[in-house]
Amino acid sequence: MLFRSLNTSDGQDITNFMQYGVDLEAGYLYIGSSDDLEVDFDNKLAEKVIKGVLMLDRYSDHEWITLYLNNMGGFDEAGMAVYDILRSCRARIRVIILGQATSIAAWVVQAAEDRVMAPNSKLLIHDGEVQFQGSRRSVNAEMEHDRWHTAKLNNILLSRIQERWPKYTMSRLERLLEKDTPLTPQEAIDLGLADRLLMPRPAQPAPPQAKRKRKK
Repeated sequence: MLFRSLNTSDGQDITNFMQYGVDLEAGYLYIGSSDDLEVDFDNKLAEKVIKGVLMLDRYSDHEWITLYLNNMGGFDEAGMAVYDILRSCRARIRVIILGQATSIAAWVVQAAEDRVMAPNSKLLIHDGEVQFQGSRRSVNAEMEHDRWHTAKLNNILLSRIQERWPKYTMSRLERLLEKDTPLTPQEAIDLGLADRLLMPRPAQPAPPQAKRKRKK
C-alpha cells in the first residue's frame, strides 16, 4: 500500500508511522493482532500501539483519539502499558470494539472516556491465568505481587461499573470473574463496561434515474 508523505508543522516526515496503524488526519489508530500465534496482546503490539498513540496525541489536531480494537487479549503487562498511556493522553480517548475485546483487551477499553461496541462485537472478562516457578521465596513473592495486581485489575472494572451502579459490590464482580463471562454489547452497556452501541449509517436514497423515452 502506498502512502503520500505526511509532514508535521515542524517539518518532520512521519510517513513511516503508518506502520503503526495510525491515520493522522482522521485521528484514529487500529489495534488488531500481534505476530505471535499464541496471544494477541504482547510487548511488540503494546510498543506499536504506544508509539501510535503518542504520535496522535502530539500531532493530531483532533480533540478525540479514536482506537478501533479487535483483540483477544494476552499478557497483562502489555495490556496495562497501553491502558496507562491512554489514561495519560491530553486528547480525549474513544475506543470502538470491532469483533471482540477479550481478557486484558477488555481492561484496555476501560481507559477510554467513550467506549463504543459494534453490533456484532463482544466483551469478555475473567480472571487471568498465572504460572509460577523458581525457589519457594521467589514463588511467594510472585504470588504476593499477583494478589496486588489482581486487586488493581478488579478495581478498574469496579470503578467503571460503579459509575452506573454505585452500590455494585466487589464480591458480585468477583463472581463474574471466576469464569469466562462474555457480554453482548447491550449486556456490557447495562453493566457499565461500555457506553453505547455503534450505530450504522442510515441508508442513502438511490439517485433518481433518468427516464428513457421509447422510440416510435
